[in-house]
Amino acid sequence: MKNQKKKSFFRRAFLCLLAVLLAVCVAFGVYVSDYYLADPAAEDAMVSDRFVSVTKQNGNWVFAPESPTAGLIFYPGGKVENTAYAPLLHDLAEDGILCVLVKMPCNLAVLDRNAADSIPERFSEVTDWYIGGHSLGGAMAAWMNLQ
Repeated sequence: MKNQKKKSFFRRAFLCLLAVLLAVCVAFGVYVSDYYLADPAAEDAMVSDRFVSVTKQNGNWVFAPESPTAGLIFYPGGKVENTAYAPLLHDLAEDGILCVLVKMPCNLAVLDRNAADSIPERFSEVTDWYIGGHSLGGAMAAWMNLQ
């Protein structure tokens, strides 16, 4: 009888733990699915023109001028669609800065703060690199530089 109660307790504890874990997963899914979307101006900036070539490479958006003078890796803010920053990066690319807009998992830079690690080696023509971001993305970019 005592052994039966012990098994029943562990089974209930396991089921409670499983229920809590499931609730946390559902809550996280709901949380990350509600994010700020890019506006039509951002969609217009995602198109190549005679000054800037816009391409998608390895999930990231690259805004490339003809002859880049420097490079910028940009981490988007938390719960913000990364393409919302396209007008800013398109303008910077027009001024000669190669810009890489990083795609973050679940629109949260904290989930991949080292996303920029392999980017500079893919663009050997750029020798001077900078990293920055907005809000949570800026904090994760700064954290990366401290390591």
